[in-house]
Amino acid sequence: MSSHLAEPRLGHLEQALHIFCYLKYHTTSHLVFDPNYVSWEIASFQEYDWKEFYHDANEAIPPNAPEPRGHAVQMNAFVDANHAGNKVTCRSHTGIIIYLNCSSIQWYSKAHSTIESSTFGSEFVAMCILVEMLESMRYKLRMMGIPIDGAANVFCDNKSVVTNATVYLPLKRSTIPSLITV
Repeated sequence: MSSHLAEPRLGHLEQALHIFCYLKYHTTSHLVFDPNYVSWEIASFQEYDWKEFYHDANEAIPPNAPEPRGHAVQMNAFVDANHAGNKVTCRSHTGIIIYLNCSSIQWYSKAHSTIESSTFGSEFVAMCILVEMLESMRYKLRMMGIPIDGAANVFCDNKSVVTNATVYLPLKRSTIPSLITV
């Protein structure tokens, strides 16, 4: 609805009223945090070693962060983009969901501000947005004293983005899904 604020039409008013009716009749709904960990079958994912390229790379841990307490949380994120999804402007759209353990805590859906010439470009822009969101989320969690269990698991459906975001390996036809850790 927010993409039509500048020039709303009659149909947009009807949709806004539909949203308010939905909220009126679902007043007892709740968002619940599920503390369980996701058990990924790590053997089905390829491991990549970045130490050769980024041997001095470390996470920016704030010096004034409190000591982590409690159980560590697992971060998982899913990212996707559609190329030229808007038929009028030919702009792509990004969708991101970030999970802590089994609960979605942040979601993002927005049209790109640029026009990409390929599916790879729109997916790569979406991946860049996700990485910035994950870095911000990790910083916030550390400042709240929440321990983080390892790197964030990022899932993407575009093999070329996964290949370009990981260490270059000889091209192999494989059905093994890839896991990127941030």
